[in-house]
Amino acid sequence: MNDYLKAKDILEKGRKASEDFSYKSKLQVLKVDIKRTRSDRPYLEMTLGDITGKVYKFRKWCENDDDLKRNLKIFQIGNIIEFEGKFQNEYKSTVIKIARKLSDDEFEIEEFLPNINDKAEALIKELNDTISKIKNPFYKRLLESIFNDEDLKKRYIESPGAVSKHHAYKYGNLEHTIGMIKLAETMEDYYGKDTGLDMDLVYTGILIHDIGKILEYALVNGLPVMNPRYSMLNHHILGDEIIREKIKQIEGFPKDLENKLRHIIISHHGKKEWGAEIEPQFPEAQFIHYLDMIDSRYKLNLIQD
Repeated sequence: MNDYLKAKDILEKGRKASEDFSYKSKLQVLKVDIKRTRSDRPYLEMTLGDITGKVYKFRKWCENDDDLKRNLKIFQIGNIIEFEGKFQNEYKSTVIKIARKLSDDEFEIEEFLPNINDKAEALIKELNDTISKIKNPFYKRLLESIFNDEDLKKRYIESPGAVSKHHAYKYGNLEHTIGMIKLAETMEDYYGKDTGLDMDLVYTGILIHDIGKILEYALVNGLPVMNPRYSMLNHHILGDEIIREKIKQIEGFPKDLENKLRHIIISHHGKKEWGAEIEPQFPEAQFIHYLDMIDSRYKLNLIQD
């Protein structure tokens, strides 16, 4: 057990296993659930991963509730842990025996997240170019009020798209947003600008649809985590609040345009069972939902054990 197994190696070895095996690894905690046996013994069930993929069904048994609290500190979402585990072939899962949280100097962040720093400048240019082509004066003033706020703009640019799903890294949400912009531009060009849609509304809606993620997520040592200050709210609600406050500062902003923008934010997941507060009610909102689905699913990590 001298070599650390990557997530993809654990998955591959687990698929081929005909018996139990032990191994060591360094992985990031992506999801944690507290569970109990019929005899009320607590344990953690987790998803861990690295740049090569993610692995489900890790378990850490706890002796009692005090031991559970100790382990929750180690296995906090976002932490990088070093551990020894035993893959149980019968259950296709790993029981973690010994584990510790690694300090920042004990791992390279590139082992866990894509590095798109070299793309950031081009993404920011695409963002600015999109804002510059908006013709509607109210949408333009709203976007300028957002992106002239240096603190808000910095958080927007650096925000991850998620903790463990699509675009789960620094600049990830910007990459996702520009991906949606490029898809819309491609379709607009294909149809010779004859879309029948209010494209100013579409592009403004794309730019603000995930703005709530600047509050929902945080970067800790470069790794995305849920922001505990907003753990009871999702990015639809948070984004709606941000846009409402910005619109209040713009004199004469038409109520129908405000309602459309807010509707796009709270409906862009498409269905209530997918997290939308309401389903899209007009063509531009539906179009943005489809773009969001295409880009996020293209980047979704679908590797499973």
